[in-house]
Amino acid sequence: MQQNQLMMAALIGSLFGGGCDRPEPATEPAKLSMITANADAKTALQASMNAYSGAPLAFMVTHVLARGQDELTREETIVSRVDDEFEWLGSGFRMESTNGHLLAQLDVVPDRVVDVPVSESLLNSIESVLADSAPVPAILIAWQGGSYTQWLASLTGGLLYQAIPIGMSVQEDGSIAIDLSDRYAHATVVLDANNHHVRSVHATRRAVPGEVGSAAVAYAASYAAVAVNSVPDEPISLVNRRVVTDIAALQADVVERVYVGVGDQAPDFVLPMIGGGEVSLESLRGKIVLLDFWATWCVPCRAGLPDIDKIYQATGRNAADVRVFGVNVMEGNSSEERRMAVVEKFWTGEPVFFPTLVALTNELTRAWGIGGIPTTVIIGPDGTVLERVDRFTIGEWKHLLEVIERASPGATQQP
Repeated sequence: MQQNQLMMAALIGSLFGGGCDRPEPATEPAKLSMITANADAKTALQASMNAYSGAPLAFMVTHVLARGQDELTREETIVSRVDDEFEWLGSGFRMESTNGHLLAQLDVVPDRVVDVPVSESLLNSIESVLADSAPVPAILIAWQGGSYTQWLASLTGGLLYQAIPIGMSVQEDGSIAIDLSDRYAHATVVLDANNHHVRSVHATRRAVPGEVGSAAVAYAASYAAVAVNSVPDEPISLVNRRVVTDIAALQADVVERVYVGVGDQAPDFVLPMIGGGEVSLESLRGKIVLLDFWATWCVPCRAGLPDIDKIYQATGRNAADVRVFGVNVMEGNSSEERRMAVVEKFWTGEPVFFPTLVALTNELTRAWGIGGIPTTVIIGPDGTVLERVDRFTIGEWKHLLEVIERASPGATQQP
């Protein structure tokens, strides 16, 4: 799952994570002469873009990208403050501007950090640091007064090559829906009638005839405003970290990291468990072990927890020859005490019963090659990996349960 590993940043790469590539526009500009622009719709969109300009704002944005059988979700928080300072957080990634410098980090590469002085403009510096690894978020483009075309492209998930507003309507709740189109794609952007901020986006792009690799893609995003002061401000540390100039230099570590897959020996660990005690993988030798790597901020991880709990219930609630554990990873650079408190508060509110361990450093993700989450691993009694799944897919738990059943002593082997 190379894309999932590289982008995690909410990105950052897949832009959406595991398995789905970021959609690319047609290689030739679409001929749009038959599409008529709606002046009122364009005016409303421009007013929406201007509403973000220079203002202190904070938004939680949830993105969903569907392509073929893959559906990928990521969540990010974007905070704009005064004096060109901002934070962009999500999926094991953080970018911020402070004191005239742009900083970025990936949680799974703790020994490196991006640190570049802001030159020309903050927006140009962000683009330079990201390069081809991810697009600039639409909110940051609008906040920094970027181009209208660039804003629309980012807002619609990159699905509309040349977005033209073609219509506008008022919804029952008073919000404003604006339809956009190009030759192969359509999108609807819903705006708040009072402050002109974006509420949601839905876009679809059909396969382009004659274009190799082209496939139908759907994108959706929802925007929820949060209080600026409610977002924890935990600045990126430069201490004992090698400074690099762009995301690609950070990703180099991820690319070179070992990948523990089927047939490999599972690296040992000793981790604390929520509720008390600790667990070592070596002590579980002779058992079948399922590990589900997750984080509190990871939307697909949270979606998959009930399915892992089904496996926990079906295999005897850790009282038989199967052990099921969550493994919390990638919770940022907070102190061990704070990390345990954050995970415990979250876990006690989840309607699941299997226990979870907490990785207090990034050593575990490096040892296992965990670049994106959720990642679920099944380990056999001899300590070798029987299955590894680097994504969440609805119904996947049934396959995982079958793997466990085949590996259980006395189970009937499937031909």
